[in-house]
Amino acid sequence: MGILKQNMKNKTIKEKTKFFLSKKLHRPLCPPRNVTLTLNYLCNQRCIMCDIKEHAFDKSCEIRPEEIKRIIDEMVAMDIPELVITGGEPFLYKDIFEVIAYGKQRGRKIVMITNGFYSDKIVDPIIRSGIDHLQISLDGSNKEIYEKIRGAEGSFDIVTNNIKKLTQSGKSVGVTATLVKQNYRDLVNITRLAKDLGCSRLALRPAHISNADPLSRDFLNSPFWIPQEEIPVLREVLTELKKINEKTNFIDFQPGLELLADYFENGYLPGLKSCYIGFTRLIISYDERGSYGVWMCGGMAGDIRKMSLREIWNGKEATVLRRKIAQCKKACLFPESHEPDLENLGTFMATVMKLVKTPESEGKACR
Repeated sequence: MGILKQNMKNKTIKEKTKFFLSKKLHRPLCPPRNVTLTLNYLCNQRCIMCDIKEHAFDKSCEIRPEEIKRIIDEMVAMDIPELVITGGEPFLYKDIFEVIAYGKQRGRKIVMITNGFYSDKIVDPIIRSGIDHLQISLDGSNKEIYEKIRGAEGSFDIVTNNIKKLTQSGKSVGVTATLVKQNYRDLVNITRLAKDLGCSRLALRPAHISNADPLSRDFLNSPFWIPQEEIPVLREVLTELKKINEKTNFIDFQPGLELLADYFENGYLPGLKSCYIGFTRLIISYDERGSYGVWMCGGMAGDIRKMSLREIWNGKEATVLRRKIAQCKKACLFPESHEPDLENLGTFMATVMKLVKTPESEGKACR
C-alpha cells in the first residue's frame, strides 16, 4: 500500500511539474487531465445567465456517435483518462448511453455536467450506467429562487428528487451553483441542501455575460450581475462560506472564494496568473459553422472533423493561442482552468515541497 501511495505522489509531482513548464514554454509537455466535450446547444431549461439559447445550432451537424468513439480512441492513445460530457443538456443527446458505454469499455472515467431535469426514463438508465460522477446544477435552495433562475416551472422538485435518487443509488453526485444576483444570499442554504441530498461537493461558478466569451465586459445592464452596492453583502456571505469550508472542505472553487467579490466588483481580476487553459483540459465545442473545434480562450485551435486531437493539441494554431493567452491581463475566473498552486515559481515550489513532505498515510492521488 505504501508503494502505491508513493507512486501516486510521484505521479502528482511529475504532472504538476510538466504543466508548470508547459505554460512557460507555450507547448504541452504532457496530456491534459480530461477532454471536455460539448455535445450540442440543446437544453430544456432557459437560465437567465446562459446565452446558449441565443446561439444557432444546426441539428443536422450534431456530432455523431462514431465521431465521439473516435475521440475516445484518441484519448486512449494520448493517455487522457477522463471524458467530461456537457451541453446544452447532454441527456437530450439521443445516443448518450451508447457513448457512455463505449467510454467505459475503453477504460475512461466518465463525468456528466447536467441540469438533472428529466424523468425516470433517464434517471433509471443513469443508475444502471457506468457513469463515474454527475455534476448537477442547483442554483437555489427553494422553488422560488431556483425556478426564477432556471426558467422551467416545476423543475425544482424534479431535480432535487432526482439528485436524491441518484445519491441513494450509490452514484457519485456533486452540485454546481452559478453565482448570480438572484441567489448569492442563498448560498449557505444551497450548501446545506446539497449536503442533505447526499452530494459529495458544491462547486461554485461565477456567472459570465456570455458562455461563448467569458471575457465579455458587457455586464452593467445584465439582470443577473450582482450590483456594486450589494458587494459588501456578498463579501459577508463569502466569509460565512469560508468558515463552513474550513470545517467541511465541501465547497469547491479553485481560484479562492475571496476572489468572487472582486470579480463581481470589476467584471474581471487583474494580474491573476493561475489560468492554465490550453494545458490541463482539452475542450471540444460546436462552433456554429457545422464543425466541432478544440477551443482555447480566443479561438479554435482546429476542427476535430478535419484533424486528429493530437495534431490539434500540438499544432501551430494551438501554440499561437497559448502565447496569446499568456498575455491576458484580465482573468475571467473560468474556474476549471485555474491552478492556484502553479501560479508562479513560489507557489509551485511550495506545492512540490508539501507533497514531498506529506506522509504516505496522507498521500492523495492527483485530481
